[in-house]
Amino acid sequence: MTIPVYIGIAAFLFIIGIILILKGSSSEDEVAVPISSLGEIRELKEAFVPRQTNEPKVALKPQVTQAQQSEGKEFMEENHQLRKDILEEKERYEQLEQRMAVLKKEFDQAKEQKEAAIKTLEEKNVKSQAEKEHLLSNNGLLDELKAKTGLLEK
Repeated sequence: MTIPVYIGIAAFLFIIGIILILKGSSSEDEVAVPISSLGEIRELKEAFVPRQTNEPKVALKPQVTQAQQSEGKEFMEENHQLRKDILEEKERYEQLEQRMAVLKKEFDQAKEQKEAAIKTLEEKNVKSQAEKEHLLSNNGLLDELKAKTGLLEK
């Protein structure tokens, strides 16, 4: 039951909207009154724009004092020096970056060499342990042989 009510309300609002669009709304242009004489234009102009003298206004170039000129020169020199300092620092930064890359490469090479040395030492250690165990087992055989030789001599 509520759906047909909603559809009815929507249709009613739709029809009202179409009527308002077709009817249109009054704009300010329809209410505006055209100006018919030159006197009315002058009156409006005087109402909105204050009276001016007929003399043209010439913008005078401001006079720059000696102090202002010297101050301007100082600013320019300081600006030039700051730019020069910035360029020098930028160059130094690039050199440091290059040096850092070289040092990193050297560090990586040294690290690889030390890792290789550690690996070979570990391998030698494993071999030494194996030889030690082999010699210990041979010592046991040697003791046995000495004991047997002693028995044979008796």
